[in-house]
Amino acid sequence: NASANISYKNNKFSAIISGAYLKSDGVSSQVSELSKLEEYEKDGYENKNYQAKLGYSITDTNKILLSHKVIF
Repeated sequence: NASANISYKNNKFSAIISGAYLKSDGVSSQVSELSKLEEYEKDGYENKNYQAKLGYSITDTNKILLSHKVIF
């Protein structure tokens, strides 16, 4: 598993770009201690994603935020 991000911010502008990777072989809740794991379902999981966020302060109380996220 891994993740990384980079960000920047000043008085008017903010930005962040991040990404993550998650992989699990999974654990079957049906397997007893005496059973063979190969006889049960394989329920592993894999997730990759990235995200980008941009912000711009119009005034001290108003901000425009844009966000984009992809999960695959």
